Amino acid sequence: MDEVTKPFSYEIAYLLSPNIETEHVLTAAGDVTKAIESVGGTIQYVAEPKRRKLAFPIKKAEQAYFGYTDFMVPASKILLLKKGIELQKNILRYLVVKPEKVSRRSKERTYARPFVKREVHPTYTKKPEARSEEKIDIGEIDKRLDEILNK
Repeated sequence: MDEVTKPFSYEIAYLLSPNIETEHVLTAAGDVTKAIESVGGTIQYVAEPKRRKLAFPIKKAEQAYFGYTDFMVPASKILLLKKGIELQKNILRYLVVKPEKVSRRSKERTYARPFVKREVHPTYTKKPEARSEEKIDIGEIDKRLDEILNK
C-alpha cells in the first residue's frame, strides 16, 4: 500500500449552527459522518455535539453545537472531504487535523513539575563590601563641612 492510498488517522472538529432544533443536531452530525464515509473513510469515534458559548461570534452566532469525529481516510481524499463538508449549510466552521502521537513518557508524567529552588552560581552574587573599623571624629566632620559651606 503506497502513501496515497494508505489510510491515516484524522480528527474533524466542527461547529453547528445554534438555529438547528435540538432533535436535529444528531442528524447534522450524521451528515458529517456520511461525508467521511462517502470518500471512503472509516469512522473510529463520534462525539455527540453539545451546545457551547463561543469565545467570539462566528457568522453572528454567539453559541454553537460543538462536535468532533475521529476517522481514517487516505490522504488523497482529504480535499474531497473538505469540499463535501463546505457544502453543508448547518456547519459554521470546521477543522480537520492529523492528531499527534502521544508518547508513552508524556502519558506517564501527568503531574506538574515541582518547584525547584536553584542555587545562584557564586560568581554571580555580589559580595558585600567590608566596612572599615576606623573611628570617625564628628568634630572633624563639622570643621570640614564649615569649610565647604563658607567658601
